[in-house]
Amino acid sequence: MFSSTFFKHYSLKTGLVSLLGLASLLCSPGTSSAAILNGGFETGDFTNWDTIGQTFIETAEYGSGPTEGTQQALLDSFSEQSVDIVQLADFLNIEVGSLNALGEVYEGSAIKTSFTVEAGDVLSFDWNFLTDGVQAPLFNDFAFVSLSPTVERKLADTFSTFPTALQDHTVFYDQTGFQTYSYTFQTAGTYSLGIGVVDVGDGAVDSGLLVDNVLLSSSSTPKPVPEPASVLGVLAFGAFGIGSRRLRQR
Repeated sequence: MFSSTFFKHYSLKTGLVSLLGLASLLCSPGTSSAAILNGGFETGDFTNWDTIGQTFIETAEYGSGPTEGTQQALLDSFSEQSVDIVQLADFLNIEVGSLNALGEVYEGSAIKTSFTVEAGDVLSFDWNFLTDGVQAPLFNDFAFVSLSPTVERKLADTFSTFPTALQDHTVFYDQTGFQTYSYTFQTAGTYSLGIGVVDVGDGAVDSGLLVDNVLLSSSSTPKPVPEPASVLGVLAFGAFGIGSRRLRQR
C-alpha cells in the first residue's frame, strides 16, 4: 500500500516538473541565428573585424557619435598609414575597376567582416562621412560599402551636403552627420561586408568615415507563443485535474 501511494505521489510530482519545464521552453523568446559580432565596436577594438590602412576606435569625445553604446570605428584616408587601390581591392576581394569606377582612387583604408544570411535578411549600419576637402572633381574623396565581390555603392563624397562642422580637435572640418545604410539580401549565402574611405587624385586632402551599429536582422519570424501567464495557467489547471483524479481513485 505504501509503495503504491508513494509511486502515485512521485508520478504526480515528476509530471508537474515536466509540465513546468515545458512551460519555460514555451515562454522563452525566440532567437535569431543572424548576427554580426562586435557590430557596435563595444569591445574597444576591432575584434571580429579585419582592418587595413588607418583605423581607430573612438568615443563621444571625438565630437560626433556614437549612435549606440560608447564606441565607434573611424576610418581615415590619411596617407601615412593608408594603402593604395590594389592593396585595398585585394583586401576587400573586389575588382580594382569596380572601385575606380567611383573615382580615381589614390589611397584609402577599410574594415571588413564575414557572415552568413538567409534570403530576406537585412544588413544595416550607421555612418558619418568626414572631410577637410574641397569640391573638386579630381579630388573627390568618397566613402563606400562593398559586398564581396562587388562594390555595392558610394555612401558619400566631397560633393555631399555637410550641414554641420566637426569640433576643432579633429583633423576634419565637415561632416554629413550620421545616416543609415540598409541592404536586403535576395540570396542566401556567406558574404563579406567591406566599408572604406579613399582619397581621390592625391593625398593632399584627407577624408574619414565613422561607422557604428552594424546589424543583421533575420528574415525568419518566430512562431507566436502563448503569454507566460496563460501557459502556466493551463498547465497548472491540467496538473490540478490530474491530482484530483488520483485522489478520487484512492
